[in-house]
Amino acid sequence: EAARLHPPEVAARLLALAVAKCPEAVNVWSAAAALESDPARRRIVRQRAIEQVPTSLKLWKELIEAEDDPQAAKNLLTRAVGWIPEALELWLALARLSDYAEAKKVLNSARKELPFERGVWIAAMELEESHGKQQVEQVEVTVQDGAQGSEADIAAEAEAARWKALHERLG
Repeated sequence: EAARLHPPEVAARLLALAVAKCPEAVNVWSAAAALESDPARRRIVRQRAIEQVPTSLKLWKELIEAEDDPQAAKNLLTRAVGWIPEALELWLALARLSDYAEAKKVLNSARKELPFERGVWIAAMELEESHGKQQVEQVEVTVQDGAQGSEADIAAEAEAARWKALHERLG
């Protein structure tokens, strides 16, 4: 909070001190990255943040969303799901950035990690359907049999839509 009240030079020093004192403070890292005007420096700060707090979904998402290169984003997502295997939106984004064969592998891994997440099952069925592997009726039966919906799934699907838009932007 104090950083926002000061000029950028002072704020940068305050955030550097805060990061040194509280290296696991996600919001401090996020603010430090946002303060950087140079994209390369912002990326370096985010990478350092991930080194300190590799289980922070917020920091991974900031790093991935700032990436313009689809292959680099895919590499980051692969690392991110290793650290946060329960993050459905990361799995779905990784699958969307992958070709068909790799997406199948990604979604199968996601199903092992999140067997009751409806979003994984739906994404797998959409992938198969998009490649002419199954009919709509089979997709509906598989989703009903293999997944149990919840309100959290609805929120995850909304987040997945945001990641899909990111994927479309990246190419």
